[in-house]
Formats: sequence, structure tokens, C-alpha cells
Amino acid sequence: LSNTWLLEQRHGWQGICIEPNPRMFPRLQANRRCTTASLCIGARSGETVRFVLAEEYGGRVDDMAADMHGDKRAAYAADPANVVSFE
Repeated sequence: LSNTWLLEQRHGWQGICIEPNPRMFPRLQANRRCTTASLCIGARSGETVRFVLAEEYGGRVDDMAADMHGDKRAAYAADPANVVSFE
């Protein structure tokens, strides 16, 4: 489910889709017409963001306990190869 995909396909939305997971970014590019960027956006400039590469459950390490997919993200984060840092 993607709100921006629906907006793009049915309402002509022309925004920017950000995908920090380098494993998922090629799929985003292949399936979207809007501008895409492989970036991670944090709360403050210059802050390092640790991101869990967990397929569709990926997200910031700091947010793992804040949503219903935190347990799935934590399982991926147990393997250090699944955690990357963006500066």
C-alpha cells in the first residue's frame, strides 16, 4: 500500500519519493513516474540516522519501539549487516 502511488496514478501527483533502503530503491524507481531519491531524512541537519534494512518494514533504529512493526525491524537489526548509518 502506498499513498503516494495512489496520488500519482489517480490524481497526477508530482512530488518526490524518498527511499533510504538501497535494496528497495531500484523497485521504487522501476514502479514510479515521480522524482525519486535514495536518501534518508532526519530531524536535524548533520545528525546521523541509523536505518534498519528490513524490506517493507525498514525504518529508523530510534523509531523501532514507536510503531506496530518495531518487532520485525528489531529482528532484522539483530544482524549488523542490516543496519546502515546516514550522515
